[in-house]
Amino acid sequence: MAGLNSGMNACVSGLKGVSQRVNCHSQNLASAGAYAAKSRAAFLSVVNTGKSLDTFVPAGIQATNQHFITTVGSPVSSDVPTHMSLDGQGFFIVNNKADDANPGQTAFTRVGTFSENDKGEFCNHVGDFLKVFYVNPDGTPIAANTTDINSLQTATSAGLSGNPVASTSARIKGVLSATALPGDTKQATMSVYDSLGIQHNINVNYTKTANPLEWSITITSPDAATIGAPYDTAPGMLIQFDTNGNPALINGAAGAAPALSMTWTSAAAPSTIAMDFGAIGSTAGLRSVGNNKNYDFPPPTVDGRGAGKYKQTSIDKEGYMWATFDNGYTERYARIPLATFPDANKLTEQTGGSFITSPDSGVARLSFANEGTAGGIQAASLEESTIDTASVFTDLIVDQQRYTADLRGISTIEEMLKALERAFG
Repeated sequence: MAGLNSGMNACVSGLKGVSQRVNCHSQNLASAGAYAAKSRAAFLSVVNTGKSLDTFVPAGIQATNQHFITTVGSPVSSDVPTHMSLDGQGFFIVNNKADDANPGQTAFTRVGTFSENDKGEFCNHVGDFLKVFYVNPDGTPIAANTTDINSLQTATSAGLSGNPVASTSARIKGVLSATALPGDTKQATMSVYDSLGIQHNINVNYTKTANPLEWSITITSPDAATIGAPYDTAPGMLIQFDTNGNPALINGAAGAAPALSMTWTSAAAPSTIAMDFGAIGSTAGLRSVGNNKNYDFPPPTVDGRGAGKYKQTSIDKEGYMWATFDNGYTERYARIPLATFPDANKLTEQTGGSFITSPDSGVARLSFANEGTAGGIQAASLEESTIDTASVFTDLIVDQQRYTADLRGISTIEEMLKALERAFG
C-alpha cells in the first residue's frame, strides 16, 4: 500500500512540474509581443529518495524556473528618435517618480520607449523615468562620482535654452567699381547679434574718395547708441586698392582692418567685431574692379547666434543626449549610464518589464555605453522580445502529453488501490 501511495505522489509531482512548465509557456506567449521581454523556462529534475536500489522510494520530480534576462533581443527601428535599444548586457536606470529628492524605487530596464512627457521629462510607456548624469557642453560629467547611483537625476529638457552668442567677427566680400567717381556711394547690409541674442541690421556704407582706387567705409545702425572710430564719421576707414583691384592699404597700413566697436540702445553689452575685408593683395575679400555695373555684395559671413528655443533631443551611440534649438544650435546636456550585474539572470522582475536587485543578482555597477559588457546604445530603435512562439507551441504539445501520461498513471494506481481495498475488505 505504501509503495503505491509513493507512486501516486510521484505522478502528482509530475503534474506539478509540468504545470510549472506550462505556466512558463503561457507567460512566454502572453509577453511575446512586449518590447525587451525575456523568455522563461522550467527545467525538470529527478528527486532521489534512496542511496541504493533497495532503499529507493519513488518521489517524482521537481521543477526549477529560469528567466533568461541576459539574452539580447534583435533591434527594430522606431520613428521616435529618443527610443533606444541595447546590444550588450546593460540596463537603463529608472525610477517610478521624476522627483530627484523623492524618486521612489530604483529599477533597471531594457524597455527603451523613452520620450518626453508634457513636463519635458523622459519616461517610457510604462511610466519609468530615465536617470542620467548631466554634463558640460564638452561632455564632462557635472557629478563628481559617476559610479554612485544616488548621483543620478531624471532626464528632462525643461529649462534648456540655446544661449545667445554675440557676434565677434565678420568676413566681408564684394566688388566695388574701379571707375566710380569721387562721391559715388554704395551701401550693403550686415546682420549681427548682441549679447542678448538680438539681431541688428547695420549698414556698411562705401564712398569713393578723391584718391585713385580708394574707398571710405563708414557704419550706421538705427539700433546703435555709439559707433567707434574710424567707422563712425568721415573720412571713415579707408581702403586703397592696387592696380589689380586687390587691397593694398587698409586704414593707411598693410595690415588688418580695425575692429568695429558699438554700444546699443538696449541693455546689451557693447559689441566688438573683427572686420575682415580681405588680406593685402588677396582676391578673396573686398575688391575694386570693372565699371559702375560691377557692384556685387554677397551676404557677409558673421558669427554669433540669437537666443534659441528648445526643439528636440537626439541621442548618439555614446549615450549623450543632444538638445537642438530653433536657432540651429545643438549642445549635449546629459549622458545615459548603463547598469550591469554579476548575475543579471537572478534579478527580480517587476510589472512593466523592469527589474530590481536580489541577493543573488549582486549590486548594480554603473558604466557608459561601449564600456565593458554594457554594450552600445542605438537610438530610434527598440529591442524585440526573445521569445520564439513556434518553439513555445511545440513545447506545449510535448508537455500536454507528459501531463496526460501522469494523469493516466494516477488513474491506474488509484484502480490498484481500490482493488487492494476490495481484496482485504
